[in-house]
Amino acid sequence: MNKLITFLKTFDIEPHDISLYQAAFTHSSCNVKGDVKSYERLEFLGDALINSYVAYLIFKHRPNLTEGDMTLMRSEIVQTRSLAKIGKKLGLGELIIFGDSINPKEALQNERFYEDVLEAFVGALYLEAGPIKSKEIMSVIFSPIVKSHDIKKTTNYKNALQEAIQAERRETVHYVSTKHISPNNEQYFEAEVFLEDIKLGRGIGKTKKAAEQEAAKDALEKKAS
Repeated sequence: MNKLITFLKTFDIEPHDISLYQAAFTHSSCNVKGDVKSYERLEFLGDALINSYVAYLIFKHRPNLTEGDMTLMRSEIVQTRSLAKIGKKLGLGELIIFGDSINPKEALQNERFYEDVLEAFVGALYLEAGPIKSKEIMSVIFSPIVKSHDIKKTTNYKNALQEAIQAERRETVHYVSTKHISPNNEQYFEAEVFLEDIKLGRGIGKTKKAAEQEAAKDALEKKAS
């Protein structure tokens, strides 16, 4: 409890309902009897809030970026590795409460826990302190990152698309590829990328991999528009 209060004071948070913040750092392994609130629901809310506010900060601070570059930047900033790095820097690992079935030192080797509790903290902050205070603190955390972030000049559009989708829904896209023969007897592939049964994009290439990359690129461009 003392560590949590000290952490909240670093952001000038004086909570009226400390239980929300306690839940934000309580792993579901503590909920053996079903009477302990853990961070999963708060994580869901915080995930959506971070995605939305990072998009706003990119729009505000990076006026020269194209729509596609803004989408790529957001996916890079909100991916697990990036959020986990922020969580570690804030010392969130020391605040997580695990049940007896989990070894904390081993668990905290997994970056996902840092990402989860950062999102849960933002969710709790929004509910307990309100939208104005939560935006103020998200700005403190994310504005310097948005201002200094360099977009990776990558042609791996499949990874970029998957990270963008998982940042929002934590689901996996899949590809359907078909081989064709052109009128001049040259082989090419057509690929379509789907999220469940929804087609996100389409691409054509000389190889299956190239076609899938083009389909992912098409999906990212449509997503940004």
